[in-house]
Amino acid sequence: MRLPVVEAYVPPGGARPVGAEPAPLAPGTSCVMCDGLYVKANGELPCWCDVGEDLILDVLTPQKLLQPDYDLTNHPRIQEIRRAFQHDQRYPFPELCGRCAMVETGGQPAGELTRSRLAILHVESSWLCNLDCPLCIPKAERKRLKTSPYHVEKDTWVALIHNLRMHGVEQVDVLHFEGRGDPLMHPHLAHLCQMFHVVYPLTTIMATTNGNFRFDPALFESGLNHLRISADGARNESYVQYRRDGDFARVTAFMRDAAAARRELEHPEIVLEWKYILFEWNDSDEEMLEAYELAHSIGVDLSFCLTPWAGKSLRFDQASLAEKLSELMPRAHNRPTRHVELGLDAGS
Repeated sequence: MRLPVVEAYVPPGGARPVGAEPAPLAPGTSCVMCDGLYVKANGELPCWCDVGEDLILDVLTPQKLLQPDYDLTNHPRIQEIRRAFQHDQRYPFPELCGRCAMVETGGQPAGELTRSRLAILHVESSWLCNLDCPLCIPKAERKRLKTSPYHVEKDTWVALIHNLRMHGVEQVDVLHFEGRGDPLMHPHLAHLCQMFHVVYPLTTIMATTNGNFRFDPALFESGLNHLRISADGARNESYVQYRRDGDFARVTAFMRDAAAARRELEHPEIVLEWKYILFEWNDSDEEMLEAYELAHSIGVDLSFCLTPWAGKSLRFDQASLAEKLSELMPRAHNRPTRHVELGLDAGS
């Protein structure tokens, strides 16, 4: 039986069950959508990627983005979300917000409804994927479940960047290519990075991939400066239990080639990160140490992540994992939280 269609680290419905009454908003309750945007490959602008993914706020087209009075960053629906959380202390969409993992306390104090800065621009460059992971979209169903285009189109991308500049967006902290598909399925991802980097040279450009590709050094010449490779296991027999249709040898070759390109291009500032989700079948001390030693030999950072869903590691919670890492591998990271997944925790 196929597991629910969700990403491994994003709960479908967050912490609260469907139908539960939303709790009253605590002071400082906010949402990543207040300072971020999520754009899908076919131009849909959803309410981020948890339960709100089916709530489409708008559909972007080049024609719409080039209209002088169309301000994407300060879209009326986005302002509605900001007003609700940061001024009215209420959920903008109570039937969704009360069970969404993107809602959290400790947010920013109330600010203006309009913004000249984005904390994160989350872009699904491709809806397609070369793997068939059980907690994700069934590979055979992808083209039936979404309409084309299945990759972000160049005209839309150029118009989106133009819209940001036209409406005074001075800063984008993070551009993160990630979504329901793999970013490297886009045939011109390096070109998307390059176009954005020319306009916003200080933005951290990040991509999260399964790494089952030949590495293209053009990615590192394009302005991309954080490449994260999702590979859950240090042995092929454990890796393929979740990354179905994948090949661990192909992934390690991808990481080695990326590390070599970083050296040859003399870009030591580029972050190469191996993201390892801990499941029941890959969480032994022995396999975690194998991963650490392999990461060290290749020259990539290693981040261990927790998941709350099927097959999750029963050995660890956040505290016990942090303790284990301090014991076994002091330079490895514990990254279980969604903010790191979204690229918002650059200081950790």
